[in-house]
Amino acid sequence: MSPRSPAELRLRTDLWLTLARAWMVPSDARFCASFSADLAADLRAIAREMGLEAEAILREFEESARNLGDPVELQRLYAALFLVPPAPVALNTGIYLDGTLLGPSERELNRVYERLGFRLDPGFRDLADHPSAQFEVLAALFERAAQALARGEENTARAFLREAGDFLAAYPRRWITPFAAALERSCSERGYNPCYLWLARFLWLAIDHELVHGEAGWHLEEKVAPRAVEDGNRVLGAEDLAEIAIRLENAGLSFEHLRSMPEWKEESYRIRRTLSLKNDREDR
Repeated sequence: MSPRSPAELRLRTDLWLTLARAWMVPSDARFCASFSADLAADLRAIAREMGLEAEAILREFEESARNLGDPVELQRLYAALFLVPPAPVALNTGIYLDGTLLGPSERELNRVYERLGFRLDPGFRDLADHPSAQFEVLAALFERAAQALARGEENTARAFLREAGDFLAAYPRRWITPFAAALERSCSERGYNPCYLWLARFLWLAIDHELVHGEAGWHLEEKVAPRAVEDGNRVLGAEDLAEIAIRLENAGLSFEHLRSMPEWKEESYRIRRTLSLKNDREDR
C-alpha cells in the first residue's frame, strides 16, 4: 500500500503532538484550563478524521477533566500520580520495560533519537523514556513522511513510516498496558480523579489503531488486516474490539468502555474469548 496524502499523515503529527503535550507537567493555569476544556475536543476532531472510534472514552475523559474544577486540582493530581515519592505510577516508561530507571530501554531510546537526528530540548527536565519525548519523535517522523510525500518522494515517505511503526511497536506498544494498569489500580485504590486513566485508554486505542490500520503499521509482520471498512476509512470493527478486550482482560485491565462503542458485538467477544481459552489449554 502507498501513503495516502500529506494531509492524512499530518493528522498523525497533530495526534502525537497533542498527546505529547497532554502528558507534560501541568505547569500553569493556561495549560490546566486547556487540558480541562479543550483537550477532549481536539482529540475528538483528530480521531474522527482518522476513523479512530474513541468517542465513549473521550466522553469519560471530558467529564473527568471538567470535574477537576480549579486548575490547582489538576496539578495536585499529576503530582500525586506521577511525582511525589513514592509515586504510584511511573512516567519513565523504562520502569515497565526493564523494571528499573536508567535501564537498557532508556539508553536505547537515546541511541534511536541520535540516529534519527533528534535531541532532547535542554529545557526538558526528564529522561528519554518519558511519554512526551517519545510522542514528539513520533510526531516528527509523521511530519517528515508528510513532507516527503508532498515532494513526490514516496519511498522516502515509506521509510519514515516504517521508522514510526517500528518505534511504536518497540516502545509505546510494549509499555502502554502496564502503564494503564498502574493508573487503573491507583485511581481505584486511592480514589483519584480518573482523567489520566481515560487518557491512557485513549492512548492504548491510538497505538493499536495505528499499528493495525495506519500507514505506519503496514510493513509490520504481526499486523492484523483491517476487518471493517466504512466510507473508505479504516475503523475498528467488532472483531478488533473483541481482540483488544481480550488483551486488556488478560492484562488485568477493565474493558467495559469498549462495550459502549457502536461497533461492539458481544457475540464476537464471546467467540474470541472461547477460542483464546481453548488455545491456552492446548498450549498447556
